[in-house]
Amino acid sequence: MFADDAWLSGFIDGGGCFTHCSGVRRKDGTRKLYPRFRIGDDRSLLHALQQEFGGSVSLHKPEAYVWVATGDSLKLLIAYLERYPLRAQKAHQFAEWRRRFSL
Repeated sequence: MFADDAWLSGFIDGGGCFTHCSGVRRKDGTRKLYPRFRIGDDRSLLHALQQEFGGSVSLHKPEAYVWVATGDSLKLLIAYLERYPLRAQKAHQFAEWRRRFSL
């Protein structure tokens, strides 16, 4: 659905969030930052993203759903954004986020 055009890049330019979450490493107990992407919108649209890229859709607030991509789903999203680059200010945020996490 999304892989053949740049629509999703425009959607991400408008409201996507390149961020991170923290977790504890099992062996030594130290905290590590993990890259992730999230965007909120209509549940049916977010489920379509989940079907295309993986990730998860969850209820964030009453009537507000978010799609979160991490791990393999994040790799697929990055490949999509390499094919259909971001054009607005989000392009700079994406580049900095990729640099920070060596993606």
